[in-house]
Amino acid sequence: MQTEVDSLKAIASRRFIFARWFFLFAGILFVGYREVVVGNAEIFSNSATGPIVGLLFMVAMLNILYLLFSNIASKKSSYFLSTILNIGQLGLDFLLVAFLVAVFPNASPFIGLLFILPTIEAILLFDSAIALVISLLGAGVLWGWSYLPASEIKLLSGLFSLPVFGMSDLMREYSIYTAGLIILFVVFWSYFTDLIRIRQVNRSLDHKLEDIPVLSTRQTQTEWARGFGRKMEENSRLLRSKEIELTLAKEQLETLENAKSEFISVTTHELRTPLSAIKWTFNMIMSEQLGPINTEQKEFLSKGYQSTLKMIGIVNNLVHIDHATAKKEDYSFVATDIVSLIDNAIAEFSNQAISKKINLSFSKMVTNLPLIEIDKNKISMVMENLIDNAIKYTPKEGKITVTVTDSRLNSAQPALEISVIDNGVGIPKDEQEKIFHKFFRASNARLAEPDGSGIGLYIAKDIVDRHFGSMWFKSEEGKGTAFHIVLPVHQLNKNVV
Repeated sequence: MQTEVDSLKAIASRRFIFARWFFLFAGILFVGYREVVVGNAEIFSNSATGPIVGLLFMVAMLNILYLLFSNIASKKSSYFLSTILNIGQLGLDFLLVAFLVAVFPNASPFIGLLFILPTIEAILLFDSAIALVISLLGAGVLWGWSYLPASEIKLLSGLFSLPVFGMSDLMREYSIYTAGLIILFVVFWSYFTDLIRIRQVNRSLDHKLEDIPVLSTRQTQTEWARGFGRKMEENSRLLRSKEIELTLAKEQLETLENAKSEFISVTTHELRTPLSAIKWTFNMIMSEQLGPINTEQKEFLSKGYQSTLKMIGIVNNLVHIDHATAKKEDYSFVATDIVSLIDNAIAEFSNQAISKKINLSFSKMVTNLPLIEIDKNKISMVMENLIDNAIKYTPKEGKITVTVTDSRLNSAQPALEISVIDNGVGIPKDEQEKIFHKFFRASNARLAEPDGSGIGLYIAKDIVDRHFGSMWFKSEEGKGTAFHIVLPVHQLNKNVV
């Protein structure tokens, strides 16, 4: 993006292009006038007019390219293109002046002052440092030429010849003075432009300072402070009102979130067991355990079975989402009869156990167990998952036993222990450490039951952990598995994250 200074430099560069045409054509007219009217003057000796006029015309045509280049740089606002254009113009003018000084060694002693033109151009297009370099180059050229011997340059196979160098002693002296004048001009010009820049900066600072209120008296300062204090109080009130609005909005969102979580939790709990029962019923009918069926009936029953599996998958996903978003404070701990809860869970799976001729029993080691503070829906989900897995992975005519013991009631933190023991396929020893990982299923479990998400045990263990309980298992491949759960009777830190 071009700054204001860059824009001014671009305008100056464009002006130099048009000014160069004016001077070039003026030079051509001057040479022609001296050649035709005055005749060959001393400075145009040795047929130098033709090459000089040709050079001036060539530079005039080159100006056209500079103009096109300037248009492109202006449209693209390119700092790089503008810099290349400025360097080209400066170099061309410096070389042109050097050529004129070289071919007119007998002209006015002050012809070397033409080097002031590229110096001014360097100041406007670049900065004082580059202008000083150009002036030193010009002075060096004058000084060097004044001590070189006279010679001629043959052009166009000898058709034209240009005299160069060959200055007299007087010309040498004036050339040295001219070089000094050029350097002095650049120094004073740079100083002058720096003063202008400093004045512009000071003026801009003055404009900015005018926007700051001047507190001349103590009374004015007091009034300003009071006004500032009133504005601060008003802003504070606005901030407090916004804070209250955000707090209320947050509470409403939390209420809606809790309602959503409760709905998902209750819905999934109510859907999981009946859907599992429907799946097992379809399975029993399709395997002809309830009597023979024909091929057409089996095809329709297969479609119903697949639809039930899809529904179970949806419910499992809802369970996963609900568990992922649930917080500890979302748990509702109430005093619950754990024996009644386990009886209900076993009753839900009795048909499945009967279909596989599995002996599913509940062994109550003691009676009159105390009520236990748990989230009833969550622990029911844990028990249903363990019993469902036991039935899945236990072969026909197997045995599943659910027990509750009170051996930990007399400890510092009273607790009850629940066990679900089966004689099913078991868990391979090298896979046991991953059994509670999310989406993990043992290899033999995948062979026995291809359908499954692998999140049931992960969620069950997390629920038990959030009850400040513990869950572990013992298993031997081919002989069965025993899952154990310990739940504290009282939730000492309930509803606290």
